[in-house]
Amino acid sequence: MRLAIHILEETLNAFGSYSWPGNIRELQNVIESAVILSNDGLLTNPLPPAWTDPISTFPARTRLSDSERALILKTLEMTGLVIGGPNGAAARLGLKRTTFIGRMKKHEIRRPAQELDKDRAADANSRGTEPVQTVQ
Repeated sequence: MRLAIHILEETLNAFGSYSWPGNIRELQNVIESAVILSNDGLLTNPLPPAWTDPISTFPARTRLSDSERALILKTLEMTGLVIGGPNGAAARLGLKRTTFIGRMKKHEIRRPAQELDKDRAADANSRGTEPVQTVQ
């Protein structure tokens, strides 16, 4: 039994505006997958939505160092200024904590002193050394 396939106009427009970096083979694979996953013969748009993440959106004329600085700042904001640990900014960017701190120094990015003191105290406590006192 063959099922008739109906393609939405939105899907046709998306196919027409996509750059198809894999050429015709990529188009063929996407259509085959969409047909397999279609509901009742209705072919919806299988292409990923346009990337709108502000982290990756930079002005056309920007330097790599400006982009790196913006990415570090945005990642620190997303992690609540946490650098280390599995949910820290360094891990999110796939960097070692020390490498991330080095990049922060390079771009003259500093966390507020209060947050820094909390992290130092936590590090000292986890190593079994005398805790660092924070100045209020």
